[in-house]
Amino acid sequence: ETAASRRAAGRALARFVFCVPAAQAADFQLVPRIIGRGGSNVKAVAGACAGKVRVRGRGSGYREGPAEREADLPLQVVLSCGDAGSLETGVRMLTQLLNQMGEHYALYCRKLQIKPPARFYALKLQGQ
Repeated sequence: ETAASRRAAGRALARFVFCVPAAQAADFQLVPRIIGRGGSNVKAVAGACAGKVRVRGRGSGYREGPAEREADLPLQVVLSCGDAGSLETGVRMLTQLLNQMGEHYALYCRKLQIKPPARFYALKLQGQ
């Protein structure tokens, strides 16, 4: 059992795992778009569901652990809330934001004449 798993115990958790190649995510500026100007997107979601929003994984810029490195995971947004109802609110908001962003990403791919992934992201709820 790790400190992180102890902190997550009892919290409702959702992961939005991106299906976008890292180089394209960086060129598209996916992480800054998720965060929003001045953190506006993550602050709005966190405030609405009284939760925490983290962008982590390869290309996130989020350094964690004693080694201060990005987690060796696909780029993802992790939402944690105190209860299932709050999580549902946060998931709804993030889904709306990311679906809109996925449309912009598809336009970006067409412009560069590259094939977009079949899915922009996959939603994984804790325990699934």
